[in-house]
Amino acid sequence: MTSLKTDHKGVSVAIKRWFHINLHRLTSYPLAWKSWLLRLFGYGLLIAPAAIFIWARWKELSVAYVIVSLGGVIISAYQKLRPDFESLRIATKTNIEIAAVMRRTYRGFSGSERKEFQRRLLVAIAEQVRVLRNDFAGTRIYANLLIRDSRDSNIVTVVARSHEEGGEVRAEHRLDELAVKGCFVLGENVEVGDIWVEFPETDRTKRYRSILGIPLKSVETDSPTVIGVLSIDSSSPYHFAKWETQLANLLLPLTTILELTLERPR
Repeated sequence: MTSLKTDHKGVSVAIKRWFHINLHRLTSYPLAWKSWLLRLFGYGLLIAPAAIFIWARWKELSVAYVIVSLGGVIISAYQKLRPDFESLRIATKTNIEIAAVMRRTYRGFSGSERKEFQRRLLVAIAEQVRVLRNDFAGTRIYANLLIRDSRDSNIVTVVARSHEEGGEVRAEHRLDELAVKGCFVLGENVEVGDIWVEFPETDRTKRYRSILGIPLKSVETDSPTVIGVLSIDSSSPYHFAKWETQLANLLLPLTTILELTLERPR
């Protein structure tokens, strides 16, 4: 987890954000580069003959033709790479129903099983995020479970991690220094596009660049309160941008079980 306090926004951040979001779309799919090279070659075969013919007769129009054609190719490619949010909405509805059933049928477990259960859940969440975001290009995903210290609410402890290299279990941080502070305080999802940009003083040896924080809330009270936070870290910058709500909804069955592990008798 990052432990720095600066929050910087600006035009340069917006440009970097846009660049990385679209770069990920182009490179994260299976055989992305080979597929795109083949597409560009095919488009070239379609455009070139007409361009040569126009050049032979109207040289001044050939350049405009090539520019318009390439523009159409780029726009077409961008449209094809846009997320299919309709399928996400269907999956979200299904997962909400599954989560509702889990709340009613979940069976308690012993305290000795809790730690391993939480770790396995975090591994499943990390892998689920990898699949949902089509991470086939070497992006590393880490999932962490954080709770407030029962003796000092300003201290947050990492009680479980999906991967050992993600950091030390039982590591403690001050709440005010956490990038996901908003999850604890406001009970809302938090997305950090690039910790190197938004928290310039961060340690550059960290294995992650972007963070998605999802608050975990009590499911056994009439007025849900935040009882923990799921922090999902990615080695790619701006990895979760524009996906915060969709990922939180799609992970709902798993995060519901994670909430129950924090509430059941220990």
